[in-house]
Amino acid sequence: MFGVVAGISAGSLATFIEHAVNLPLNATRLREMRRLVASVRGASSTELNIEWLKPFMHPRVLKAGNRVFSKGDEANEAFLLVEGRVVVPEISAQLEPGAIFGEMALFTAAGQRTASAVCASDVRLLVITYEQFEQLYFQNPEFGLYLVRLIVRRFEMNHATQTAPGRLRHDPTPL
Repeated sequence: MFGVVAGISAGSLATFIEHAVNLPLNATRLREMRRLVASVRGASSTELNIEWLKPFMHPRVLKAGNRVFSKGDEANEAFLLVEGRVVVPEISAQLEPGAIFGEMALFTAAGQRTASAVCASDVRLLVITYEQFEQLYFQNPEFGLYLVRLIVRRFEMNHATQTAPGRLRHDPTPL
C-alpha cells in the first residue's frame, strides 16, 4: 500500500503500477501467513491425535528378542508401537503402545540410528517410510509441531540420563 502511495506522490507511473500489481499478491500472502500462524498456535495448545497417521503406515510383526534396528544403522523408516514393549538399551527406556520411535534419524545429518530398539515382547508395529513421513511433516503443521516436541522430549530424557547423579557424563564435543 505504501508503494502505491509513494508511486502516486512521486509521479512515477512505473512504481505505481509495480506496487498496484503486487498489492493483491501480498494481501493473499499475508492472509495465508496469518492462517498458518493460527494453525500452529492451535496445534501448540493441544496434543496431536496420531490416528490420522495410521492409513499411511503398514504393519510389521516381530518376536521378542528381535531388533527393530541397531544404533548406527542406516535409517529409512519410523515406527508406531501398537502392541507389546520395545526397549532402548542405550538409555534404559521402555516404550509402550502408542509410542512413535525411529524418527530422530530423519533429522540427523548422517541419517543413522542414534540408538537401538529391541523387542522386549512380541510386538506389532506400524511402519512409515521417511519419504512419507517427511511429506506429512511439511503438509501438516500440527504433525510438524508434534515431532519437534517429541524430539525435544527425547533430548531432555537423554540429557537427564547422561547427567544423573552417580553417572559420569562424557561429552566429547568441546564447548
